[in-house]
Amino acid sequence: MNPLIRPWRHYADFRGRSRRLEYGLFLATFYGVGFGGSRLGHAINASHGIPHSRHLPTFISIPCALFFLAAIVPLVAVTVRRLHDIGVSGWWLMIILCHCSPGRCGYPRGGVSKSIRPRKRYLDLHERKKASRA
Repeated sequence: MNPLIRPWRHYADFRGRSRRLEYGLFLATFYGVGFGGSRLGHAINASHGIPHSRHLPTFISIPCALFFLAAIVPLVAVTVRRLHDIGVSGWWLMIILCHCSPGRCGYPRGGVSKSIRPRKRYLDLHERKKASRA
């Protein structure tokens, strides 16, 4: 089967393997449509005299957005099958995605661990030193 068409025919098939050619062609198509659609949209906006800073959507943006929405499941499926081909479980994709997601700043929801909190005795000594200096 054609390696360019196979990811679309097996769009929700997470079992099996995908060769480098199939994975590479799918990613090239995915990023090519995104880059080409973006460049074409900017060119159309520029030809109508719309400045780049206004980012008005063009008629090209809607098909590109629909393509990306339609390609999310095949992208994940072909990536999982590629991971299977190199001998790794497909669950590694979830681990990588969760690990690379932005975290929260500050203290954890339950507060700081008791082992990290300063002891009361230390705080009392620290307060006495501050009071004696003042």
